[in-house]
Amino acid sequence: MADPMELGLPTLDGAVSAGANLFDMLVPGGGLADLRPTPSVIIDEGPQRTVRRFLTDTGARTTGEPVLLVPPLAAPPTCFDLRRGCSLVEHLAAGGHRAYVVDYGAIGFGDRELGLEHWICDVLPPAIRAASEDAGEEVAVAGWCLGGIMALLALADDPALPVDAVGLIASPFDFTQVRLMAPMRPVANLTGGAVGTLLYCHLAGEPIDRRWDQPPNGGGNFYCFTLTPRAVHSWWRAIDT
Repeated sequence: MADPMELGLPTLDGAVSAGANLFDMLVPGGGLADLRPTPSVIIDEGPQRTVRRFLTDTGARTTGEPVLLVPPLAAPPTCFDLRRGCSLVEHLAAGGHRAYVVDYGAIGFGDRELGLEHWICDVLPPAIRAASEDAGEEVAVAGWCLGGIMALLALADDPALPVDAVGLIASPFDFTQVRLMAPMRPVANLTGGAVGTLLYCHLAGEPIDRRWDQPPNGGGNFYCFTLTPRAVHSWWRAIDT
């Protein structure tokens, strides 16, 4: 007897599985996930930045408090809109919020020189302003993982951004709890925080001197820099301001 697969025919198990899938697709409440994305329109575009405003299934826009969703660099914007019934976007819309998302697009080998400062200084601020301008008011920003850290740093770099609240989802903002940072802490403690000073001097082309230390303001500080070209773009700034 000929093998059904050799004749190009489905096996009995394959036919049963195909029939079950067809049933799930045709019968309401079936077992297949509804992967239809929430409708959206583009309101702003730029390098590594496409800002979308989500709509309802009828194409209408909601009128509640605006929320800009910021994904991490390693995840697509669909992380906030996985499927019907499992979607943060859908949840926000159900609560009457106007949901926006920033999409970084495809990051390729040609983008390998981009540092975090690109997203913190050049991507998120215009995305926040675009969402705020479209909404006609300040926006709440919700960032997942690294997206939350970048959102906080963008706001720390420019406190005038039209943001009325920032929410972090699984963002490791307390780095004392990050185990991978443990080997670096003794070095930082031994040098009194001079590791950052050495990097600052190297990037700025200045001789090593403790006058470049971060200010003693009782908290953490950061500065913005680029590697190509090698340059420092700001003095130390307090993270919690």
